[in-house]
Amino acid sequence: MKKVSCDMVGGVLVSLAALILFGCVSFLFGDPDWFGRAGPVVCVVGAWLAVRRLRRLGPETVAIQEKTTDGGHFLETNEERENERRMTLDWHAARWSFWLSALGIAVWGYGDLILKLFL
Repeated sequence: MKKVSCDMVGGVLVSLAALILFGCVSFLFGDPDWFGRAGPVVCVVGAWLAVRRLRRLGPETVAIQEKTTDGGHFLETNEERENERRMTLDWHAARWSFWLSALGIAVWGYGDLILKLFL
Protein backbone atom coordinates (compact mmCIF):
# COMPACT_ATOMS: atom_id res chain seq x y z
CA MET A 1 0.00 0.00 0.00
CA LYS A 2 1.33 3.39 -0.95
CA LYS A 3 1.77 5.51 2.21
CA VAL A 4 2.76 8.83 0.64
CA SER A 5 1.37 10.88 -2.18
CA CYS A 6 3.01 13.20 -4.67
CA ASP A 7 1.52 16.31 -3.11
CA MET A 8 2.92 15.39 0.32
CA VAL A 9 6.41 14.67 -1.00
CA GLY A 10 6.31 17.72 -3.26
CA GLY A 11 5.09 19.91 -0.41
CA VAL A 12 7.84 18.80 1.93
CA LEU A 13 10.46 19.30 -0.80
CA VAL A 14 9.16 22.80 -1.63
CA SER A 15 9.22 23.68 2.07
CA LEU A 16 12.77 22.41 2.51
CA ALA A 17 13.88 24.19 -0.66
CA ALA A 18 12.39 27.47 0.60
CA LEU A 19 14.10 27.10 3.97
CA ILE A 20 17.45 26.32 2.36
CA LEU A 21 17.15 29.03 -0.29
CA PHE A 22 16.16 31.81 2.10
CA GLY A 23 18.73 30.58 4.63
CA CYS A 24 21.45 30.84 1.98
CA VAL A 25 20.26 34.31 0.95
CA SER A 26 20.38 35.36 4.60
CA PHE A 27 23.97 34.15 4.94
CA LEU A 28 24.95 35.66 1.59
CA PHE A 29 23.65 39.13 2.45
CA GLY A 30 24.33 38.86 6.18
CA ASP A 31 20.70 39.77 6.85
CA PRO A 32 18.74 37.28 8.99
CA ASP A 33 15.42 38.87 8.03
CA TRP A 34 15.49 36.98 4.73
CA PHE A 35 15.19 33.64 6.49
CA GLY A 36 11.83 34.67 7.97
CA ARG A 37 10.46 35.02 4.46
CA ALA A 38 10.55 31.23 4.09
CA GLY A 39 7.88 30.97 6.81
CA PRO A 40 4.93 32.05 4.66
CA VAL A 41 5.94 29.59 1.94
CA VAL A 42 6.00 26.72 4.43
CA CYS A 43 2.64 27.86 5.90
CA VAL A 44 1.01 27.89 2.46
CA VAL A 45 2.27 24.35 1.78
CA GLY A 46 0.86 23.26 5.15
CA ALA A 47 -2.51 24.79 4.29
CA TRP A 48 -2.45 23.11 0.86
CA LEU A 49 -1.94 19.72 2.50
CA ALA A 50 -4.62 20.43 5.11
CA VAL A 51 -7.29 20.69 2.43
CA ARG A 52 -6.14 17.62 0.46
CA ARG A 53 -9.38 15.71 1.01
CA LEU A 54 -11.45 18.74 0.06
CA ARG A 55 -9.41 19.25 -3.13
CA ARG A 56 -9.62 15.55 -3.99
CA LEU A 57 -13.35 15.06 -3.48
CA GLY A 58 -14.88 18.52 -3.74
CA PRO A 59 -17.00 20.26 -1.11
CA GLU A 60 -20.29 18.60 -2.07
CA THR A 61 -18.90 15.07 -1.83
CA VAL A 62 -17.17 15.77 1.48
CA ALA A 63 -20.41 17.15 2.91
CA ILE A 64 -22.33 14.07 1.75
CA GLN A 65 -19.69 11.70 3.16
CA GLU A 66 -19.82 13.44 6.53
CA LYS A 67 -23.60 12.89 6.70
CA THR A 68 -23.67 9.29 5.39
CA THR A 69 -23.08 6.15 7.44
CA ASP A 70 -22.10 3.13 5.36
CA GLY A 71 -21.86 -0.26 6.99
CA GLY A 72 -19.80 -1.61 4.10
CA HIS A 73 -19.91 -5.15 2.74
CA PHE A 74 -19.02 -8.51 4.25
CA LEU A 75 -16.24 -8.88 1.72
CA GLU A 76 -14.29 -5.71 1.12
CA THR A 77 -14.62 -4.44 -2.45
CA ASN A 78 -11.85 -2.85 -4.52
CA GLU A 79 -13.64 0.49 -4.25
CA GLU A 80 -13.67 0.23 -0.45
CA ARG A 81 -9.96 -0.68 -0.39
CA GLU A 82 -9.12 2.29 -2.63
CA ASN A 83 -11.23 4.60 -0.50
CA GLU A 84 -9.47 3.36 2.64
CA ARG A 85 -6.06 3.95 1.01
CA ARG A 86 -7.03 7.49 0.05
CA MET A 87 -8.38 8.21 3.52
CA THR A 88 -5.04 7.03 4.95
CA LEU A 89 -3.21 9.41 2.61
CA ASP A 90 -5.56 12.21 3.67
CA TRP A 91 -4.69 11.46 7.30
CA HIS A 92 -0.95 11.54 6.56
CA ALA A 93 -1.38 14.83 4.68
CA ALA A 94 -3.23 16.31 7.66
CA ARG A 95 -0.41 15.30 9.99
CA TRP A 96 2.23 16.82 7.68
CA SER A 97 0.14 19.96 7.30
CA PHE A 98 0.11 20.51 11.06
CA TRP A 99 3.88 20.23 11.42
CA LEU A 100 4.63 22.27 8.31
CA SER A 101 2.27 25.01 9.45
CA ALA A 102 3.84 25.06 12.91
CA LEU A 103 7.34 25.22 11.42
CA GLY A 104 6.28 27.94 8.99
CA ILE A 105 4.78 30.05 11.75
CA ALA A 106 7.91 29.65 13.88
CA VAL A 107 10.20 30.63 11.02
CA TRP A 108 7.90 33.47 9.98
CA GLY A 109 7.82 34.91 13.49
CA TYR A 110 11.25 34.07 14.85
CA GLY A 111 13.41 33.09 11.87
CA ASP A 112 15.50 36.25 12.04
CA LEU A 113 16.21 35.70 15.74
CA ILE A 114 17.19 32.07 15.16
CA LEU A 115 19.52 33.02 12.34
CA LYS A 116 21.10 35.86 14.33
CA LEU A 117 22.61 33.19 16.54
CA PHE A 118 24.67 32.00 13.57
CA LEU A 119 25.51 35.32 11.86
